[in-house]
Amino acid sequence: MILLFVHGYSTIHTDSYGYLPEALAAQNPALQVEHIYLGRYISFADHVRLDDISRAFDTARKDVIGEASFAAITHSTGGPVVRNWARLFFSGTKAKDIPLSHLIMLAPANHGSTLAILAKHALKRLECWINSTQIGEKVIEWLKLGSQGSLQVNLDWLQQSHQGAGYYPFVLTGQKIEHEALNYIDTYLSEDGSDGVVRTSSANLNFIYAQLEQQDTQLKLSAAGLQAPRHTPFLLLPKACHGGKRYGIMKSVQQRNAHQKPVVQHTLECLAVDSSEGYQQLAHKFRQQTQQTELQEKARLCTMLIFRIQDQYGNDDFEFELLLLAGAKQQPHRLPKGFFIDRQRNSDTPNCLTYYLDCKKMRRIQDQQLSIRISGFPTEGFTFYRPATFTLSPAQLETIFQPHQTVIFDICLHRCIDQNTMRFDPLQEGRRAFNHSQASGTTIPDEGTSR
Repeated sequence: MILLFVHGYSTIHTDSYGYLPEALAAQNPALQVEHIYLGRYISFADHVRLDDISRAFDTARKDVIGEASFAAITHSTGGPVVRNWARLFFSGTKAKDIPLSHLIMLAPANHGSTLAILAKHALKRLECWINSTQIGEKVIEWLKLGSQGSLQVNLDWLQQSHQGAGYYPFVLTGQKIEHEALNYIDTYLSEDGSDGVVRTSSANLNFIYAQLEQQDTQLKLSAAGLQAPRHTPFLLLPKACHGGKRYGIMKSVQQRNAHQKPVVQHTLECLAVDSSEGYQQLAHKFRQQTQQTELQEKARLCTMLIFRIQDQYGNDDFEFELLLLAGAKQQPHRLPKGFFIDRQRNSDTPNCLTYYLDCKKMRRIQDQQLSIRISGFPTEGFTFYRPATFTLSPAQLETIFQPHQTVIFDICLHRCIDQNTMRFDPLQEGRRAFNHSQASGTTIPDEGTSR
């Protein structure tokens, strides 16, 4: 078996892989050291995009192994790099030809990282700074929660779900915080349900996708309902953080402790899968082990909600307000105490808003009723938006608020255009100024080019 390792953002030395490559070879005779390759890519150059790295990955792997089949073990941003490579080169009818047999993602930033928003300051405090004026701005843009890049890769995953093409993806992550590395200034470094860099819900590829479209004052779920890609085995590892020397999911693996590290044994289990039945069995085993780890670590179980707002014409540059409401009367003060953890708005795509919530508390919501109300602005004039509400059923509430899960909502509001935005006057009635025209209150039909 040929094994390619792909590191994460900000890495500048292949020692970041720790002893994991050697440990796997030592414990599995089928893995030969001469068939293991350590990837290295440039992430600090400001103009390098994730697409560029994924395309360069294709050439790099051909240069060392040609068209041979391979397995990949990735860390952090390395997971999206390889998944994006699959999207670029093996989508649609080409999916069956993908040479990747196993994709084992360690703490992958599949839905982004909370730290991306901190940019330069986070890099300095995490000692990732390399005395350069460049920080990899385009890669950071991809890594921000709710980025267009991450949504593109994940929604393609929803459609393609390459598992059916003959390769087996896995996600292994942790939620341990290495306190010795903290400065206690940025709460994201010690956030519940996170390994200090990536939330478990952001790593997990078992997400939900929902399209909502406004009809009068209601948001209606599309005919497809709540969609999900084919299940990807997900494992919450005990005492594993993102990249520290003591608990780092990969870097902490050393020759002296490799036989004790769960990540080594579980990675070997993933590499041993060679059938759909074996894949499903390991997924079931991982679910049980994840539940055990949750109990052992008394983990706070969280869900991440990503909202992307636009109107029927594809406009996404208008202001909006999003409210979560609870109970039969749809009131914000009926939400359970302590449900809220964090909210981020993407600075590059401000129509994307991410909420991070305590899923256990949300499932105990009053009357089992949760509503999402969106108000676009302006609310009157020549062009305006009316507020719209989506009320989840108890079954939808339970489906959406699962631990370690992300839910992506694509919401389409209705843009109203007043008929006085443009009118014609008969020439025989003469000419007149119209700079003081007022909206009529009557809107034009919803016709013309839409999204």
